[in-house]
Amino acid sequence: MSTRVHRLCTWSGIAMAVLTAIGAVLIGRFIPPFMSPADTATVVAERYAEHANRVRLGAIVSALGLTLIVPFGAEIAARTRRLESSRPVLTYIQVASIAIASVFVVLTCTIWALTAFRPTQYPPEIVRYSNDLAYFLFIFTWPPFTVWFLAVAAAALGEHPRPAFPRWSGYLSIWLAVQIAAGSLIPFFTTGPFAYNGLFALYLPVALFFAWVVAMTVVLHRGEPTEASEGSLPGLA
Repeated sequence: MSTRVHRLCTWSGIAMAVLTAIGAVLIGRFIPPFMSPADTATVVAERYAEHANRVRLGAIVSALGLTLIVPFGAEIAARTRRLESSRPVLTYIQVASIAIASVFVVLTCTIWALTAFRPTQYPPEIVRYSNDLAYFLFIFTWPPFTVWFLAVAAAALGEHPRPAFPRWSGYLSIWLAVQIAAGSLIPFFTTGPFAYNGLFALYLPVALFFAWVVAMTVVLHRGEPTEASEGSLPGLA
């Protein structure tokens, strides 16, 4: 694999953050949500009808951005593979977690787009259910992300002759893994900081995740392999 491909994968994290911010914040207004989980079905349906084109376009851009979690995560896994022997368990855990997580986040965008497809023709209760489903897919599906972050932390905090990640990135990954577990509480709240439009369930995890992406981008960039060293990188087999 060429140095150029490694570099593209490294910087795909920043591209993911930018595209997701444009699609989810500026265009689609998924963050902050333009409705509350406490709103009535009629209110949610009316707001989707009012913002239908914004939601559709925002879902497209967000899906493109969030898909870039795959090359970014793959580059982290490739660096982890350099640390492991013939049984690269942490590498496999990261690859599997990224695959599962990417399906959830892209499916979230699909549900948002579907909800805005015929908002005036669906019963209001269906529109509200579909909107709830999208946010549950986005927030309640935190376990694969937590497993991913903990696998990165294990790679960063292990004893290696030539560490690929600084130890502080491991502690940051653990903090993020613990914090996003607040998403497990959204079935119990329609208002407050643990509702799916609340501080601890939505805003803090999203902010910390993209701060982690920026931090890991810096780590990957500083440890970028040279063309001469690429031939010595072990494969996944």
